[in-house]
Amino acid sequence: MYNVRQIIAVCILMGTFLIACTPTKNVRGYFIDDVRIGEIRIGIDNKRNILDSLGSPSNVSTFGTDTWYYISRETENLAFFEKKILDQQVIAIKFNEMGVVSELNRYEAEDARSFAFNARITPTRGKQLSFLQQLFGNLGRFTKEADD
Repeated sequence: MYNVRQIIAVCILMGTFLIACTPTKNVRGYFIDDVRIGEIRIGIDNKRNILDSLGSPSNVSTFGTDTWYYISRETENLAFFEKKILDQQVIAIKFNEMGVVSELNRYEAEDARSFAFNARITPTRGKQLSFLQQLFGNLGRFTKEADD
């Protein structure tokens, strides 16, 4: 028969494994408040009003139109498995040349598109040296004659 200490030890061990398998939720980015987003008036509000209402954007466009992005993402991670996206939202606010809101778009996780990164490497000119060649390459190059 098993004694009480063995049963308690097994229960503690199983409890530890069960706790380790609990998924971890992570929320990052701007918390999108639908009330504040609904108060934005196209053609009336300017950048200062948006900053006062929503705060600093998560990202700003660098090319093309002047657009501010407010991004939020909620993910769940279970042990060593890949992260699972539970929710993702992006609010894109475009401004005209005068700094007034011209367009307001909302994107959900379904609107996202996957793309493949280019993994090619641009080679550099010159000789490719091994680790040992780099380590011992300067031995014997410097002599007393060169110092004079």
